[in-house]
Amino acid sequence: MADSDSPGEELAIPFMACSICLNPYDQDEYQAKFLPGCHHSFCSTCLEAMYHRDKFFKCPTCRGTVVIPETGIKSLQANFYVLQILEAKTGSDGCRYHNNQLYSFFCKTCQHQICRDCVVLNHKSEDGHEIQDIKEATRTHRHILESRITKAENGIASKELQSRNLGTELSNLEIARDIAMHNIKKTFEGYISVLNKRCQQLSSDVNTTYERRAGLIQDHHQKVKHRTEQLQEANEECRDAIQSGRFDKIFTIASKMENLMNIENCSKTEDPENMDNYIEFDVKHSNEVFDNIAKTLGKITVDKKLPSNIKVVSPPGTAGFPLTIKLTVRSYSGEAIDTDQCPLAVDIRSPADVTLLAETKGLGDGKYEVTFVPKMSGDHRVLTRFHGKVIEGAEVLVSVDSNDPVMAFGKLGSEPGDLNRPTSITVAPDGDVYVTDYGNCRIQRFTPDVQVMKGDSRIATLADTIQAYTPDGKLISQFVDKEMKVPYALAINSRQHIIVSDFEEHKLFVFSKEGRVLKTIGGKGAEPGKFYQPTFISVMEDDSIIVSDAGNKRIQILDSDGKFVRFLASKRGSHQALFKRPSGVAVDQFGHILVADCENNIIKVFHKEGGLKSCIESLGNPLDKPRGIAISEDGFVFVIDWGNHCVKKFKYYDPSPAEIIV
Repeated sequence: MADSDSPGEELAIPFMACSICLNPYDQDEYQAKFLPGCHHSFCSTCLEAMYHRDKFFKCPTCRGTVVIPETGIKSLQANFYVLQILEAKTGSDGCRYHNNQLYSFFCKTCQHQICRDCVVLNHKSEDGHEIQDIKEATRTHRHILESRITKAENGIASKELQSRNLGTELSNLEIARDIAMHNIKKTFEGYISVLNKRCQQLSSDVNTTYERRAGLIQDHHQKVKHRTEQLQEANEECRDAIQSGRFDKIFTIASKMENLMNIENCSKTEDPENMDNYIEFDVKHSNEVFDNIAKTLGKITVDKKLPSNIKVVSPPGTAGFPLTIKLTVRSYSGEAIDTDQCPLAVDIRSPADVTLLAETKGLGDGKYEVTFVPKMSGDHRVLTRFHGKVIEGAEVLVSVDSNDPVMAFGKLGSEPGDLNRPTSITVAPDGDVYVTDYGNCRIQRFTPDVQVMKGDSRIATLADTIQAYTPDGKLISQFVDKEMKVPYALAINSRQHIIVSDFEEHKLFVFSKEGRVLKTIGGKGAEPGKFYQPTFISVMEDDSIIVSDAGNKRIQILDSDGKFVRFLASKRGSHQALFKRPSGVAVDQFGHILVADCENNIIKVFHKEGGLKSCIESLGNPLDKPRGIAISEDGFVFVIDWGNHCVKKFKYYDPSPAEIIV
């Protein structure tokens, strides 16, 4: 428990503030005053305000009528209990020369707080003392202190930045060390590989030399052995002839022996001329050369700056459109860092933690531009990498907004221009927009500037009969097929074949322009080429058919003959590419495929090859069960917002700038 002078002081502390304004009592502006009669206390400021409004007012505590003397609030008695507690609380804070009298002034000359008596006795103005009221002095010194606080905060921010940069410098130094160690190991492994090859070559040379020299010696050895045997045989014959004593034998053997000796004398000249057969590894000169080379193999240098200060500037982006962010890379001491000085790379991570393809362009002077196409809204992380490792403290968040509609038209109703559960939509070559107004049993035609025109259109699809009309609403032809149960949507290919999806029969009907059934495609099932509750369809430039296989939660792409080619997005793909219940589909002149997912309330844009390009989330103006979609040639898509009974127009593609393809 904190020390206190007395229990009474502790008990009084809750009553040391005005119950009206809650400001603590003091001996000046908020001095406690007794009300006459009830003796409840309030600060003089609040009492002055009440007195100014009404000369006769009620006590805020007891609601008794208060009569203030003509001399006003100033003449009311001060609450001496509060004054005593204030004096007790000030204690040693008062003037030590004049009985702890409150400091009411400040001597600018002496730079001391002083009391009223000090002004009169010790700090006279005629003696050169410049006196200032304590409140004014407080304001002056507060401004000085606030200025110093601002400077200190700026200094703290600067030091914190310096500290972060030093931390980044240390982290990058560690990366540089690891890379240097890796390069040393890799380089010397290469040297060792070269030395091993040289070792193998020398070993092979030794064996080759040995085999060659040994072969020569062995050949000569065989010749010597053969001559020796001949001489031994002739010598034995000579001994036998001498022992026999017969002239004819002695004469014959003597002639033979002479021939052998002549041959022996000749064979001495057949010895190998070079008998230097001492094989040894001469390394004396090599050791000296190798020692000199080894001392020059690589060196450690410290003559480049590390990227320690990364600054990223980015405008807010929009999902589906290229966003260019600017990076400035500096060393700790402020020098520009370019890619020729150290290997830098930039990664962009989506909110789903997917790495996006980004194009980095160096502008010189440590400045870079990084362009990428965000596929979805949310904060995207920009990671700057040094030697493939993320630079500490260089992670920055870039905000990406959802792609919201540029306009919307229609509302629930039955008047011209109103809509009730619209389903399908198409854009004519002249820009007019045709909307199937299902709930009102009509088709409405809108001009490009969304003015409603005649309430009929060319082809109605949500009936058992397929009907063709002119843009003015005149019936051209109609046909029906008894096998068709619930025709849902249609598309026309380049051969003027009319392809109709049947929701209940789970197949596609292909009609000639005269209304004759040419073929049916699919049937109920989950196998490729089979359907379950197919809804919207679209035809590509090569007459390939895109089918919204709603019940199977997938998009199938068939060739022009109706044979299965591929799924637009399978469960093995990115989670962003999966569908809950696909509905409207459309394809533009560049091959982009757009799909409305009516349960995810989102439009997904795919590249022709199938990769997800972007998502139209419309978080600022949410979709409610989007159905049919139609594309205009200038990069806009019209979306039927079934739940909101309207049509929304989105910009989804800008064909003018170069696009980054994933």
